[in-house]
Amino acid sequence: LPTHIAITSTVNNDAPTEVLFSCVLLILVTSFRGGFTANRALYLGLAVGLALLVKATALLLILITLFALVLLKKNGQETRQLLSYALLSMGVVLILSGWWFVRNGMLYGEVLPLQSFKRAFAGTAKASDFVQGMGWGGYLSWVGQWTFQSFFAVFGTPKSAEKGGI
Repeated sequence: LPTHIAITSTVNNDAPTEVLFSCVLLILVTSFRGGFTANRALYLGLAVGLALLVKATALLLILITLFALVLLKKNGQETRQLLSYALLSMGVVLILSGWWFVRNGMLYGEVLPLQSFKRAFAGTAKASDFVQGMGWGGYLSWVGQWTFQSFFAVFGTPKSAEKGGI
């Protein structure tokens, strides 16, 4: 897709996040076919731990993994074995990325520096700003137009973004 190519052609953390999410999903899918093994647990911990270092949205992988573990249990995987491999995975995750969250806590006073993020982007436009200016109908129309056009790639300047134009 053109916009995906445009985004991944720049230096950012989206492409490695996508690769690591795919790795986690591949490990979980293969676990359904061949069981959750010690090797898979290690690789899962490695992928989740690295993903957490790359982007905060990787926290979703923890929920996905927990859901997969519940499904593996329902699929007949032995509880004790499943629990020991899950602890192995979480140990790897903590070793790889736990220090980052400790650092955030010491530096920002919170594990996920959401307040610092809010302060840094306090002056940028929000959806509520657009709704207030053009109403819900105008806003939804604008989002639809933007979504359609962004499929083919959107390039502009900060000025065009402020005006709500494409």
